[in-house]
Formats: sequence, C-alpha cells, structure tokens
Amino acid sequence: EALALAEKALAVNAYDPAANYRAGRIAAVKGDGMKALERLGLAAYSPEFRTAALCEMAKIELRLGDVAEALRLSKKASESCATSIEAFVLRTLALRICGKSEKAREEIAHGLAVWPLAHQLRCEAYFDGQIDKAEFREGIRGEFPHDRMRPPEERDENQKKCADHSHERILSHSVRGRVLDSATANVLNYSR
Repeated sequence: EALALAEKALAVNAYDPAANYRAGRIAAVKGDGMKALERLGLAAYSPEFRTAALCEMAKIELRLGDVAEALRLSKKASESCATSIEAFVLRTLALRICGKSEKAREEIAHGLAVWPLAHQLRCEAYFDGQIDKAEFREGIRGEFPHDRMRPPEERDENQKKCADHSHERILSHSVRGRVLDSATANVLNYSR
C-alpha cells in the first residue's frame, strides 16, 4: 500500500523528493537495490532529504558489497550534515571493512569525543580492540545513575532475559567474519 501511494505521488511529480525517498526505502526493504538507489539518488538532490538519502544509499552499497562506494556516499552524507551520527557510523564501518583500520581508529576516537554515548562507535572500538568488554559495558548507561548494564549476578529476572536477548542479537550478526552490534547490523539489514 505504501508503494502504491508513493508511485501515485511520483506519477504527479517524478522529482518529488519525499515521494522518491519513501519509494527508495520501500524498494530497499523489498530487496530491489537498483530501484532503491535510483529513487534515493533523486531524493538526494533535495537539501531536506540529502543526508538521509545518502545514508540509505550507503547502506545499500554495503549490502551489495561495494564498500568503496559506501565510503564515498557516507562521506558525502557527513559533508551534508556534520552532526549525522548515522553517516559517521557508516563511514567508520566502511573504513573498517575495507581494511583501513588505522583511519577507522582515528574516526572512532574522534566520534567518541564528539558523541560519548554513541554505542555503535563504542562497539566498533570494542571489536577493534581499543577498549575491553568491561569498559564497553560500563559505557552503556541511561540518564539516571542506576541505569547501567549490570553484571549478570546483579540482574533481576527481567533484566537477565533482556540482556540475554540483546547478547544473542549482538553475536548473531557479522560482516566478513567480524561480529557487529545489533544497531550496526540493523544498518545493513533493514529490520521491519
């Protein structure tokens, strides 16, 4: 139904950025990467959709295996909006996947200085060996002092279930043999 509405809007104005963005996202979820790239490319001409469209295009390119293009698109998205955490995480992920680990480390360090609560970056730092598991877990906090990731022996039954489920999701995703956190994996696998 959403695709039909987007196509109806595009029949009236083929260059409508909002309709192209939505049609591109729908095509990506359906697995039609080329149509998604075409629609999102048209949406990227609009300043209001540029960063979001470029990030979506970078995700598609990562899924298709074109890491160099994903890196280029994520850089363009960061240029479009310097405060986009999503673009920054995509760029860091693409750098790490294509083997530029020293540059990825620099990006992670810079990103954590700017966004200390960006858990995707903390997870990338953990997988890269910059921080250990205890330091990674200690950084996962809420806004209140008691909101933190507790060690298993301190958790009540509901917290244990949530932590086990999260841990399973974290360990179930990988790109080229590297484990990803669930947030980064969702970047690559459009969760519905």
